[in-house]
Amino acid sequence: MKVLNFSVVGILPSLLDKSKVQTIRPAWNRNWDKTFTGTNTEFMDKYGNHFYFDAKTGDIIGINPPPRFKVKEKVKIMWKQGSKYTCFSRDNGSPYPDNFLPPAKYIFSKTLGTVEITEVFKILLWRTGISIEKINHKMEKFEFFNHATLMISRLMWDLAERDGFNSSKELFKVLDKMYDLSPSKEFWVYRWKWLDGS
Repeated sequence: MKVLNFSVVGILPSLLDKSKVQTIRPAWNRNWDKTFTGTNTEFMDKYGNHFYFDAKTGDIIGINPPPRFKVKEKVKIMWKQGSKYTCFSRDNGSPYPDNFLPPAKYIFSKTLGTVEITEVFKILLWRTGISIEKINHKMEKFEFFNHATLMISRLMWDLAERDGFNSSKELFKVLDKMYDLSPSKEFWVYRWKWLDGS
């Protein structure tokens, strides 16, 4: 089963109470198998159909890779998957050594549950705007002139709320810090429902 991993402390409460029902992930690929031996078509299907060179990092970036998850696919949700620790603080997501665990009401396991993907679509984000491409490939473009407008936008509020953020400004701040939205960037939006018992 594929995994969606999280580590942003600001969304931890929404993961723990399972109100987080969406994530926004890059629609480009920096990581690929350098020893790939398939055909050109197979390579493009896996890693993207356009490429560019990132002068800052020296990476070759694949554009338009297929979405990582498909509708109806089951996915495991984890907190800091790569950590050697298995239990974390409910307050701030920091790890507890396995030989010193406080009472269960103060901790959670790194495996948070299983979800089923319900919707997948692409968005284009930049510091002052967003375009959304739904499954029907109809582009809806929204321009924003300042962050005050971003904060009150119903569309952005919906994205932020589903993603577990307190505001659209907070969501944009995190994405800008992680991915630098000064040049526009495409992202996949994955939405899900939590499965019973997870």
